[in-house]
Amino acid sequence: MRLFGKHLIDRGLITEIQLVEALDNQRRLTPNIGLVAREAGKLTVHQVLEVLNRQERSGGRFLEAAVELGFLRPGDVDTLLRRQRAQRPRLGKLLVQMSYLTDQALMHELDLYLADATERKDGRRPKKRRIVTAA
Repeated sequence: MRLFGKHLIDRGLITEIQLVEALDNQRRLTPNIGLVAREAGKLTVHQVLEVLNRQERSGGRFLEAAVELGFLRPGDVDTLLRRQRAQRPRLGKLLVQMSYLTDQALMHELDLYLADATERKDGRRPKKRRIVTAA
């Protein structure tokens, strides 16, 4: 499935630069996984620091190091990643906040995007759709 940002670029509603700016904001505003684990009660501050030290020495990912150190179970990883994903700001909302899209245009494009995804899933070619701009 094509990503929503690519959909907006293909429809001429945002530029690649605007998408990169919004994705950068999304990345910056998404809580890091150590904070998510601490807030979920899965790690203490001391354990987070130990994991960061291990990560610095050996590279690798934070959650992998936490599992290797015995602070997390493999099942905790999926739970924490889901929590982090749930706390990540939505791209469309960011594009509206950055004044690259209006709320009305966002809702319209989400409808089109989801309809296209459904058609592709069903094996049909997506219909050509007109661009609606909202002032």
